[in-house]
Amino acid sequence: MALVVALGLVAACSALDRDGSSDADWSVADARAFDEYALWWLGEAYNGERLASILAVETQDDESSGIGSVAFLYGSCTPTSDGGCPSPYQVIVEPNCVLPVVGEVILRGFRGEGELGEFPDGHFRIATGSVAITLFAPTRDEALRMAEDIQPLNAVAPDGPLAAPQSGCDLPPASD
Repeated sequence: MALVVALGLVAACSALDRDGSSDADWSVADARAFDEYALWWLGEAYNGERLASILAVETQDDESSGIGSVAFLYGSCTPTSDGGCPSPYQVIVEPNCVLPVVGEVILRGFRGEGELGEFPDGHFRIATGSVAITLFAPTRDEALRMAEDIQPLNAVAPDGPLAAPQSGCDLPPASD
């Protein structure tokens, strides 16, 4: 189920979705300049796959507005007969208030004070500071290696050990 949600996020490239969100392609410079919350990525290439796209999904509802998630997509794929395919490696960063569930926590104190959660389909989520970082890869072992390899991208992401997860949301209030 979670994989379907992530694939929906990654595949959604429409200008405006029914839920009031819109997607935008970002450059690495755009992501570095982003200052609403910490962004984490795997660099300009990972495991032989180049960074293919950075998707920023803007959300606006009655309580908040801003960038609800940022997805870093690595590599490309050949679509199958069902018409779609995910990028081999995906890093999706969201504020904890957007995606508070960590999954089955398998390690507290991950890379400092972060929490690492695993989902039944083999993907992982790291909770650190005010963000959740969801990691998808072709195999469970590769996704776990991604968790070890993520690195801070913008000035909001601290260099060094991961912080303990915080609850709450740091998205800006909705404008009237």
